[in-house]
Amino acid sequence: MHMDGWGGGFFLFPFIMLLVGLAWLLLLIWVLYDVATRRDMQTPEKVLWIIVALFLGLIGPLIYILVVRLPNRPVFGQHRGELSELERLADLHERGVLSDEEFEELKEERLKRLKGSV
Repeated sequence: MHMDGWGGGFFLFPFIMLLVGLAWLLLLIWVLYDVATRRDMQTPEKVLWIIVALFLGLIGPLIYILVVRLPNRPVFGQHRGELSELERLADLHERGVLSDEEFEELKEERLKRLKGSV
């Protein structure tokens, strides 16, 4: 029986599967941690993402990254939109459209969102 340098592929396939399994496990642990520590998700949404991550195999964590993490990633110029929103609120407040309480509440909400995306 002739054996190639890598044992005819009998060693390579399990090694690759072990690496894929470890990568999935690390990705799954990261997704579970990220879901558990997110403050912008309600409990039912967290439960849904945990189920997706656990029961869809390697695809589950990848779906989470594509749907939740990448869209929330700050990109160049994203903060400019938040700042222009604050300027618009200040203008509405100066013109009397927003009361002091409404302005402060909306301003704090925008500032929290701005700080959360940094």
